[in-house]
Order: sequence, then C-alpha cells, then structure tokens
Amino acid sequence: MFRAVYRQYVRSSSLTARILPFLWPLILLVVLAMVIFGPVAWWVIPIVLVIMGVQFYFIRIMGPGIDEERRRLGQ
Repeated sequence: MFRAVYRQYVRSSSLTARILPFLWPLILLVVLAMVIFGPVAWWVIPIVLVIMGVQFYFIRIMGPGIDEERRRLGQ
C-alpha cells in the first residue's frame, strides 16, 4: 500500500513538493553542525551537502521517472 501511495505522490507532485519534506530537518542539522564544529564546518558541510544532493536527485527523483519511461517503452 505504501508503494502505491508513494507512486501517486511522485506522479502528482512537483519537484519542489517532493524535496520540501526533506529540506527542513537537513537545514536544522546543518545549522546545528556548523554551530558545534565551528569554522571548519562552514566549508566542509556545504561540500558534503552538494554531493548528497546530487546523489539524492539522481537516485530518488530521476529514478522513478526513468523506470516508468522504460516500462512504457516495453524494455
């Protein structure tokens, strides 16, 4: 049942709506880490976040679309 709801959510929602629920805890964690770890975190954490963001984009957002496209083409 969860998969059916998730598929409908992915099909019906925009890119922003899909990413938004993941952003606020991430922003809180980044701010907290920067406060705790100090100056080093100001350049290390953004680099890590960019790498994670690219991976998230290709795995979570591009993935379902590519799979549906393949199914539609019958491959």
